[in-house]
Amino acid sequence: MHFTGYGFWNGVARVYHLPRVPLTRERWAVVPDYDRLSPLIAGGAAFAITCAHGVLDSAVLERVKVAGNPDWTRAAFHGCGRALWFLYMHDVGLLEAAIEAHPEASSELIEGVGVAIAFTQLSRPRRILATIDRFPPAMQPGLLRGAGICLYQSIEEDPAIRPFISRIKEQRLRQAHSLCERAATSVADGPGWYWGCDAKLRSLLPDLSPSERPGAA
Repeated sequence: MHFTGYGFWNGVARVYHLPRVPLTRERWAVVPDYDRLSPLIAGGAAFAITCAHGVLDSAVLERVKVAGNPDWTRAAFHGCGRALWFLYMHDVGLLEAAIEAHPEASSELIEGVGVAIAFTQLSRPRRILATIDRFPPAMQPGLLRGAGICLYQSIEEDPAIRPFISRIKEQRLRQAHSLCERAATSVADGPGWYWGCDAKLRSLLPDLSPSERPGAA
C-alpha cells in the first residue's frame, strides 16, 4: 500500500504543484520490493489525478500516461479504474459508460473497478458479488480478477487478515483469490512481476469470448 500512497501523493502534487517523491531508480535501490511493486506508484498517482478532476475523460487519460513506460501506463489505468468506483459508487450505468468510452484502457479500468468494489466492501463478501453481478456479463470476469487481486494484496499487506479471507464462503470470490495467489506465486520477482502476474491471472480467469456473451448467435 505504501507504493500506492507515494503515487497518490505525487498525483496530488501534480494537481496542486507541490514537491514530488523522486522516482529515479537509484533513489529506491535499498527498497527490496521496488522492482516488483513500483507500478503501483503510477496507479496511485492516476487515482489521485482522476479523483481531483472528478471525471475520466481523454485529457485525464493522457495526463496519467507515463512516457516511455507502457507498463506503468497500464498500471495508471488500473488506478483510474479504482477512482471511477469512488466517483460513481454503485451507479453501474455511469461506470459502464465511463469504461466503454475508453476501449484502449477498458481491461485495466475494469480490473481497477473490481479492486475498489472488493476493497470498499471487504467485510461483506456477498455484497461484492452482488455488485459485480449488476454489471454486464462481459465485464464480470475482469471485475472478479480485480476482486481477487484485492483479496490477495490485503493478505500481503496484513497477514493477520488471512483467516478472515479463508472463511469467505462465496465460491466465486474464493476461486478468484485462489487463482490470483496461484498467478502471483508462479511469476518470478523482478521488474516484470506486476504484469506477468496479471497476464497469468487473465489466462486463469479469462474474459468471455464473443460467442459466450449473451445475445451471441
